[in-house]
Amino acid sequence: MGKVSVSDLFSLLPDDLLDNLSQSTDVDKWVSKLPGKLFIKLLLYSVLNNERLSLREISSEMSNPIFQSFSSEMVEQMAGWTGIRERLRHIKLPFIEQVYEHFFAEAHALYGEKKLLDYHIKRYDSTLIKVFGHLLQGMKVGNTSKNKFQVKLTTEHTDGFGLRVSFHQDQAHLSEETALQEQINLGKHSSQDIIVFDNGLKGRRKFKDFDEASIQFVTNIGKKPRYQVNRPHQLLDRHHPDLDFIQDSVVQLFERGQPTNSMEHEFRLIEFRVKETGKHLFILSNLWDLPAEVVAQVYLMRWDIEVIFRFLKQEMNLTHFVCNDLNAIKVMIYVKLIAAMMILIFKQKNAIKTYKRTKKLFLEDIYLLIVVEMMESPDLSQWFLKKAKKRLKRE
Repeated sequence: MGKVSVSDLFSLLPDDLLDNLSQSTDVDKWVSKLPGKLFIKLLLYSVLNNERLSLREISSEMSNPIFQSFSSEMVEQMAGWTGIRERLRHIKLPFIEQVYEHFFAEAHALYGEKKLLDYHIKRYDSTLIKVFGHLLQGMKVGNTSKNKFQVKLTTEHTDGFGLRVSFHQDQAHLSEETALQEQINLGKHSSQDIIVFDNGLKGRRKFKDFDEASIQFVTNIGKKPRYQVNRPHQLLDRHHPDLDFIQDSVVQLFERGQPTNSMEHEFRLIEFRVKETGKHLFILSNLWDLPAEVVAQVYLMRWDIEVIFRFLKQEMNLTHFVCNDLNAIKVMIYVKLIAAMMILIFKQKNAIKTYKRTKKLFLEDIYLLIVVEMMESPDLSQWFLKKAKKRLKRE
């Protein structure tokens, strides 16, 4: 599939879908000013149009004729910032979740790409976000002061744009052993999927469980792993331009806390050094047929998720919440993930170099789309002209 337009991406959230989900989730019961369909469009537009969002800015966008043209809603009843806050706090989360899941599935079907010998690479990792403890209880990290806590987003990143996130605020999920394994288990993994994770998840029994469940994985097992070499696996490429390979072996791992007893289960261990950085890595996998340099490349692709976290925090302001109510935070995370996936697909398919320029062009194209629609519709043009004149006079 070639280049992708803003119109293509927003067509994945058609009005009839939003109407059906509104009805099936009963999201608009007892609501007069902010029906679910309008509200999610308002949040999406606000996230895309503002560098640092606030409740007052979201309220202001609602009265903006440009947004109203974008949303195809001729809104007469405005909602103040307190009304926006209450809707964020009380809107039924299943509505937002189902909108997100629909967009994810449709986008993946249309724009998902298999790369690296026809495999989907699924990267797993977590990031922490600070919150204020007196407004939202979170997990304590290190010597955190009593009024500051953090929440964790554990993420699956697929095909350059696919983002699935679990939200954690309980202390048990501070451990990656718990958070990463849960997120991996939530996924549906096929024979064309390879899951990649770092050494935050290091339980040897979990590796065995993945193998027995036919989940193909690649992971880093730390600087000084304890293992028993049973036999060599494949001949190594001693002339690789970027990597110095040391071994490709069939091994049994020693269980944690067991200095002498190895697990009765075999894995593949590839040891190599990255020439540019000098980094020495021990990579464990249950992929037996791929060359060692391909398995190494799969692991090195895990870095992409760190780039995504930086994009989400810097460009999508994922660390900034307009309301520290738990329901409101989850709503805004889902909305920001939808917006982020739109921008990532737009960047990838249109071969744009930077995230900042992608976001700028994306927003410009929204405005151009609105102008085109107004020029093609005399009724919309007259309505917009009337609203714009009224806005300019500050009436």
